[in-house]
This record gives sequence, structure tokens and C-alpha cells, in this order.
Amino acid sequence: MVHQQPATENPSGQDELGGKPVLITSKLLGPPPYVLDPETLADSFNPFPWMIGNSFRQVDENTLVKYGVGVTLVEAEAMDFVSRQTSIKCPQVVGAYELGGTAHILMSFERGKPLEEFWHGASENEKEAVIGQLQHYLNEMRGIKGDYVGGFNRNSCVAGEFEWDFDKTDRKYGPYADEDGFNHGIAEALSRASPKPDVEDPDSPEYNRMYTTQQMVHSLRGHDIVFTHGDLHTGNIIVQDDLTVDEKKKAMSAPAEDKHAISVVLWGGDNPNNPLADPAGHVALAVHADVSQPVICHLHHARCPNQVRFIYETRPSQTFAADPAPRGRCELRGGLSAGDARAANDVLARFGADETQLPFYGEGNCHNWTVAAIGALEDAGLAQRGDAAVWAALIGKGPRAMQRSWVDGNRRRWVDCDEFGQARSGPVDARWSEGSEEKAVASAVTNADTGNLKDRVAKLQKLLGGEHRSLRIAQNGSQLLINDMCP
Repeated sequence: MVHQQPATENPSGQDELGGKPVLITSKLLGPPPYVLDPETLADSFNPFPWMIGNSFRQVDENTLVKYGVGVTLVEAEAMDFVSRQTSIKCPQVVGAYELGGTAHILMSFERGKPLEEFWHGASENEKEAVIGQLQHYLNEMRGIKGDYVGGFNRNSCVAGEFEWDFDKTDRKYGPYADEDGFNHGIAEALSRASPKPDVEDPDSPEYNRMYTTQQMVHSLRGHDIVFTHGDLHTGNIIVQDDLTVDEKKKAMSAPAEDKHAISVVLWGGDNPNNPLADPAGHVALAVHADVSQPVICHLHHARCPNQVRFIYETRPSQTFAADPAPRGRCELRGGLSAGDARAANDVLARFGADETQLPFYGEGNCHNWTVAAIGALEDAGLAQRGDAAVWAALIGKGPRAMQRSWVDGNRRRWVDCDEFGQARSGPVDARWSEGSEEKAVASAVTNADTGNLKDRVAKLQKLLGGEHRSLRIAQNGSQLLINDMCP
């Protein structure tokens, strides 16, 4: 068993004297590189809005944060342990901390398809490759032997059956010295899962069911204690593009999804009160499958959430026709390989990280940024020469004027979005729904958000008691990052 330091504990989420949120870090991982501003975190982009329970937010192009009631620092410690002790490919832990009783795990953003989605379109060779790799991973984990049963680093058990107490107590189960103690813990947990745990009538179905369950659990013995995942299902397995497959067969019958395109996406609709009006709308760049109506896209755009300066935002798995659907797209390039698509996303991500390219409020907008980003694609050979100049002439124009210029003036491809509907009244902007909450993303002018970044930095510093050497504002989704954490 690998030597482990004492478990990380969280005595309380609040300072007993001042009532300020307590910042707790992992003894195994050390202090995180930064702490995210809780005021802006909830409004950041959620790449997995369909997932129930814990929350996910994208911090930047390559970083994801997981946080919520069910998240613990122990989870981050276990992830880091696996990445260091095995060849299993899992998200790399950037840092972890608890703030106000809520744990946050900063990790690398690993892109790919959930196993369930991948499986439906996979060849037999691809399925065999995935099965073989999963078997290898499981064997590696089970090769790590333990001398106790419980959570990582001698913490209590965290499986669902230990969280069903009908009276909602904070009872903890384990760690246990052996399998027999573990079985007693399971039996106790199951007996507390019912609103009526003490069934006295031996002839009742409830009594017989509980008795049978208890006897079965106690009969489980003689097993090795090994390291395991504990919640391994298809939603927790991601298949990435570099999966080893039969390349010869793939080259002979490459599906359409293997081809990609780059488009300028236009939002904005007709004004029912003025059919001749063509107000400026939001524009963005998207890398997507080379099909007429892509389901998802990798979106790159600039938006202004604070009336100070535009920020770059990327959405690797944006639903293309999410409400309200775009008017359509002007295709810059089609027929690109998967490698070209990755190169385009890399070019746009590097360009987006260049803060000198981001306009200040009132001096430019998403149109200006998009023109310059197209220029970066031109330099990389991923857009036609002259495309940036074409779009520079369209800055400030409405979507219908852009469409006409692209089709009539330049003889280029335009594709209507099948889901396009009437624009909302008032200033045109792009919105996406995250759960039941509708969130404004960008407009040709700005999004009204009167919160001042510097004021929020000062407020966060005061909130944490001024224990940090330095703070900086980072242009990544309007997150405030605290750097140089003191232990």
C-alpha cells in the first residue's frame, strides 16, 4: 500500500468569530494555484447542463471546475493518486480547495464522447479496443492492494448505500479494518434506509426482506481488498479521438462526420415592427462537422459581460441550434480533416488568449474580434486569403446584409439554420438556456452587467481576510482568479 498522509478534514465552513468563509486546502495536494470568485462562478458556462447533482463550470479553454455538496477534497486526492500511480488516463488535478464548506476541484478539461454515445456508432474493432483498454485499467487499479476498506486516504465510505439514512444524520461508515467490519457497516446502513427500520413482525414481508438482506451481506467474505472506482458507468467513461482503431478500414469508408468545417455564425432576426430593419447581431466562429445542420459545434467568440472589456469564451460542445437558434452560418472552409479541425480550434484558442486582441467596451465588439480571428485562421492556412478583409467591411452590419454580401458579393456558401425563429424584441443578443435559467451570452454592443471587476476583487480579498499576497483579474469567462495562495 502506498504511504499516505493523514486524511484531509473540514471542521467547518465558517469562521467561528468573523463569520467569513473558511478556505481549506488539501494536505496531500497543497494550496491551489487560484481560487474562483463564488459570485461569478454560477454564471459561467456549464458544459454539462444535463448532469444532475454536482455543478461543472468551464474556467478556460483547458480547465474545468467541479463543485457542489457531493464533492470532496478526498475525490481530488484520489484522482491525483490514480494519475501518478497508474497509466490510466484521467483528468489531471490542477488544484482543490474548500470555500465556505463547498469543495472545488480544478482539473484538466478532457474532450471526447461519452462511452454510451460512442458505442452506437463504433465498429467491432473499435469496441474491442475500448473493452481491452478498460480491462487493462481495471486490472491496474485492482493491482493496488489495501489494508482497510473505505474511502481513499483512510476516509469513510462514500458509496450511495451509505447515504440513505432516513433520519438524515451525519453518521459515517468506516474506514473498516477488514471485510467483516465492512459487511457490518453495509448491514447497518441498509437497516437505516427505511423510514421504519425496526420491523418487529416476523411474518411481515418487510421483516423477511430485511432478514434475507442481512444474511446475504454477512455471507460475503474471503475477498481481497483492492483499489477500485466505485461508480464506474458509461457516463464516467470518455472515449477520445486518439483511440487505436483499424486505420485501414477507416480510410476505406470514412463517414461524413470525419469531415469538418469552419463557419461564421450569425444571430439576429427580422423585426416584425419594421420589416426593413436589419440591426447588428452577434457573430461567432464555429468548428463543426461538415454537414448542413450540425448538432454541436466548438464555438469561439468574444463577449462583454462587465461594460469594461470584452472577454474570449470557448464552448467545446455547444448545441448549434440552442435557443434562440442562429439565423445561419457563412462557411469559411469545408471538407477539413479532424486534424485540421483540431488545428483550427488551437489557433482560435491561442488567439483568444491574447488579451491585446480583445476590444474595450465602446471601442469595438464581437464583430471586430471575429475579423481579427479570421485573420489568424488565414495565417494558418485554414481560411481563404482575403476572408478577413471581406468581414472587416461588414463590421456593424446586420445579419441579412452579411448574408447577402457573403452569397451575392463573394459567391460563398450560406446555410440557413432550420431552427431559426423570430428575434426577441429589443437589442439582439445570443442566449443559451442552462437548465431552467436563461443566460445572456453576447450582443453586438454589450451585455449589461454593472458589476465592476476591480470592486469584486477587493470584495473577495476582504471576504477571505486579506491572507493572499497578490490578486489579478484574468480575462477568462469573467472569472476572478486569486494567484499566489499562501499555505
